[in-house]
Amino acid sequence: MSILFDFKIIKKEWEKIPKNNVPKVALLYPVLNIGASADMVAPHSLYYIQSTLKELDVPCDIYFWDINGTPEEADVYYVHPMFATIEKCCKSLGEIKDKAIICLGNSDQHQHEMCLGGLQGKKIAHYLLSRYPYINLIFSGKNHEYSISCMIQNIMLKRPLTFQLNEEHIFSLDSLPFMYLPQNYPQVVRIRSSVGCRAVCTYCIESSSNNTNSINWIGMEGKRFVDEIEHIVHVFNRRIFNITDSSFEDAESKGNMRLMTIVNDLIDRNIGISLKIHLRSETVKSLTDDEILKLKKAGIDIIVIGVESGVDTDLKEFKKISSADTAKDTINRLDKTGLFFTILGYLMFTPFTTLELLRQKINYLNDLNRCWDYMNMTNWLLVYYGSRMHDNLLKKKLVKCDEDPIAYVSYNFSDENVRKIAQTMNMIKKRVPEVMNMHKLFYDGYNVFSRLKDPLKQEFKVFFEKFFIIQRQIGKLYYDIMLKLIDISPQYIGEISIAEDMFLPVKEIYFTLKQDFQELISKDILFVDTWFSNVNVFGLEK
Repeated sequence: MSILFDFKIIKKEWEKIPKNNVPKVALLYPVLNIGASADMVAPHSLYYIQSTLKELDVPCDIYFWDINGTPEEADVYYVHPMFATIEKCCKSLGEIKDKAIICLGNSDQHQHEMCLGGLQGKKIAHYLLSRYPYINLIFSGKNHEYSISCMIQNIMLKRPLTFQLNEEHIFSLDSLPFMYLPQNYPQVVRIRSSVGCRAVCTYCIESSSNNTNSINWIGMEGKRFVDEIEHIVHVFNRRIFNITDSSFEDAESKGNMRLMTIVNDLIDRNIGISLKIHLRSETVKSLTDDEILKLKKAGIDIIVIGVESGVDTDLKEFKKISSADTAKDTINRLDKTGLFFTILGYLMFTPFTTLELLRQKINYLNDLNRCWDYMNMTNWLLVYYGSRMHDNLLKKKLVKCDEDPIAYVSYNFSDENVRKIAQTMNMIKKRVPEVMNMHKLFYDGYNVFSRLKDPLKQEFKVFFEKFFIIQRQIGKLYYDIMLKLIDISPQYIGEISIAEDMFLPVKEIYFTLKQDFQELISKDILFVDTWFSNVNVFGLEK
């Protein structure tokens, strides 16, 4: 059973320990340096750990570590890998063995990157330790502020280190210090008000842990969360926040009450901020029109809705609560207000997708005017080792290889033609890079549009009128391409050269929009550089 500790009490006990053996800690974020924005923004869990250790007077810094090089000297390395870096990172750590204590942790709230979390955390830890024996410790589970504090305390007291500390011991979020931001921190602050999730979605690592005895959701009091936002605004002069909670309204029946408590507090304080949050479609459905307006008044400009699919057979497989129709009504309702940039979580390709289902899913996006979103049009279902979806695919004998617990699970498609189309659309990301560059421009543009107080005043109006015309043009192009790939003769499905020719118009359109966008952001506005992972930008290696 998870146990919550009060950081303030631990800090008082810590003050009694002699400080003649305090180790220097390097918090390492391994990067590939191949051009994705994932190489430029460290996981926010590292900043929470840094804030905790600074409060305990432990010298520590965050480093972007190029895994082809040598990290900064330190006594302890806490390394936070992602799926795209974990194997290369572990190999590179062999170059610094015996120079420092090496530990791995991966407590980022983003459920798609918790490669050391979930039900199989201990199994994965044993696998890594046997394969890379120079790694001293591995932390699994959520939130490692408590675990790393205990580890450092053991070092100072010269106690032996165990390979894995109890991942069920966690500091309560309310008791932790506010996040510390170094001078070079980006303009957009990733921040949490809670960790975990109460849902049981089969594809998610977080939710796959929800049948254990651990606490599956831990949240701050609303006032404490708003206090932290206000502190960051006044001390670090940051006003744009991406709230990373899997669902900002979580906590079951009390969720909406907690959501509106935070919203009303933000309105009362009038801090002057811009927020991005994740909400469930059924939550938005339950809000009154007045409450929707309050979201905007509180500073919420961007809302992410985990639609995931436009067909209910997928949603049943995913164990989603909402139906495709409910999600569509939610998106339409938010779009009609003209107040928000509404982002869809959407999985176009799954092992169970047939050509007919694929057509339905494309038409669903077209109905929502979202075919311009190349990621939504091409996202694969990513299957994580130890997730419920992994178990389901094993039962259906669709798993290709089940030997590597630190990689995405590779699977077969029930329809080979769907696999070929998925592979083709994935390869386009590299063969026609303007496609993903255009995709980023669309997100950057929407980020600016949704966060400006008056996006249609004269100095912005010309750009955004052209922006939305191009968006519809690209959406129609992608829609037509996908339908052509479905209807093409079977012997030509998967011919990358045919698809590549279809995408050639994107190159010229992208160049035009890029020039206009550069002119827009040269004005006195705060530009938001949209973050995309390496998998988003470069596709899957399948």
